[in-house]
Amino acid sequence: MRNTSDELVPDSKALEAMLRDLFVPYADLPGHQLEVCCIWPDKHAGKAPLARHVTAAELDQTTAWLTNQGADGWGLYVGAGLRHNAPTRGRAKKAHVVQSRWLWADFDAKGAADAAKAKLAPIDFLPTFWVRTGTAPFERWHAWWLLKDAMTGPDAEGLMRRMVAALDADRAPTSRSGLMRLAGGVAWPKTDKPGRVAEMVTRVDGTGRTYGAAEVAALVDVLNPPPKPKATAKARQTRRAATASRATSEQIAELLRWIDPDSDYDTWLHVGFALHAAGESVDIWDSWSSRGPKYDPDAIEQKWGGFGQTVNQVTIATLYHLARGAGADLAQIARMATPESRQRPAEGRVDLPVEQARHQLSAVVQGFWTRREAETGGKVELVNATLGLGKTRTMQRMVADALRERREAGDTDAVVAIATPMHRLNDQLARDFKEIAPDLKVAVLRGPESDDPEKPGERLCKKLDAYREAMSLLLDAESEVCRTCEHRAGCRVLLDKLTRADCYIVAHQALAGKPPHERFGPPAWWLNEHQTSKAKRDGADAAAKEALAELATRRKAALEGTSGAELCPKVGDGVIRRQFEVA
Repeated sequence: MRNTSDELVPDSKALEAMLRDLFVPYADLPGHQLEVCCIWPDKHAGKAPLARHVTAAELDQTTAWLTNQGADGWGLYVGAGLRHNAPTRGRAKKAHVVQSRWLWADFDAKGAADAAKAKLAPIDFLPTFWVRTGTAPFERWHAWWLLKDAMTGPDAEGLMRRMVAALDADRAPTSRSGLMRLAGGVAWPKTDKPGRVAEMVTRVDGTGRTYGAAEVAALVDVLNPPPKPKATAKARQTRRAATASRATSEQIAELLRWIDPDSDYDTWLHVGFALHAAGESVDIWDSWSSRGPKYDPDAIEQKWGGFGQTVNQVTIATLYHLARGAGADLAQIARMATPESRQRPAEGRVDLPVEQARHQLSAVVQGFWTRREAETGGKVELVNATLGLGKTRTMQRMVADALRERREAGDTDAVVAIATPMHRLNDQLARDFKEIAPDLKVAVLRGPESDDPEKPGERLCKKLDAYREAMSLLLDAESEVCRTCEHRAGCRVLLDKLTRADCYIVAHQALAGKPPHERFGPPAWWLNEHQTSKAKRDGADAAAKEALAELATRRKAALEGTSGAELCPKVGDGVIRRQFEVA
């Protein structure tokens, strides 16, 4: 006897359509079964569930039976995990569920589905389709994801449990033998659920996508990361020792180049500890410290003399950590040459008075742009100059003048990117550029390592460890980490890249993962650090790679004073087209 009005009756076509779609992925296993089950809404009425295990060949009679039972007041459910050797009567057990091509989640609480959508949309993991199970007193939903490949019953259950926990869904139906409502049935009100009314269960289109099992596992890792095993003290000590033993003097010098000597006392002291542990001389620490305004040679001598008298847990790994935090490409440093290849001062240099040197620098820089506009092929040029001559402002004025000329000529697409070694330089460069060219728009693109300006003490990237790990493995971090990150929708790093400007200021590591021309189109690049190795790795154009390899060799020879060759190899229309560099 029906437990509510005669106005609602099951929709047999909708019932058959959903059952058929659930069966489709199992077409190559025609003898296996799904479970359909009728459950009385009043669990205290003493009516046991009515369960059947059916094959795809039995859809017509199964639909007719479900329609009749639903009309009599039974709730209609389905178990989409594939059953094998299930009992003739009664519910299937977990052991009967051999595999599943479906994952599911039940959002039975108020607002739960909307909250889940907010988490799923940024990582492109919205369901294949939805089933709305009711609207009063609030909307309730079931979500379904179709898998490309079958998962074993235990694997599917484990994945669903983690997914459900991350999405705050109902944990009841996460068993691999769990049941979900069938679209086309009637959701008769349950006695223990106040405020609900009899409503039709309806199916709503989702993405229609099919997800790979490995893809789903990766996305669930984003939603609900598995716990990481803690490294033992012995393992950490071994790792530090291995890192220190592999570091060459050249690599240490490169690490120090990234670390700001104007740092806090603890950082300054740890750098000294690390250098002492690596067997470097006090002169290295002194030379690095002398670049900062708080340089005190007496303090260096005093501290260095005491390093060997205390237990030191700081190793060269500390330098790697500090350099990485400042934006260093650790993978590039790991590939550096041996100490014998250290840069030697160029021979034959002539010292000039400051004003004369500045005038010559300006002429060289302006001459580059003139040559660049006059020639059909791009060039890679290097300008080497002493600190303090004004390379930066000279280049910014040149960039502003060139952009204005382009705009007057009707070219609205040309942009310039200024790359810096450290994020902390970018805001100052932006202010300088605005002062030089208030009529042009400048944008600072902050990389994942940059401090969050809205949340002091936090970095912009909220999954920085995963991002760094991908970078250390030479992977495309944006594909491997950002695409599946739960913070993607509001990510400042990704949103900044949508900014339109005439001039972009960006730290080198923010270019990681994709060739520069994919970031900004074919801009004129100003690289004020030695980034040819990185460009060579990221570039997709074979001719450009070859030219950069030649540039690296010729630049090294020129800076060491062993060659007077012009540092301007011809480059075609590859990724380094229209590119120049300031050392």
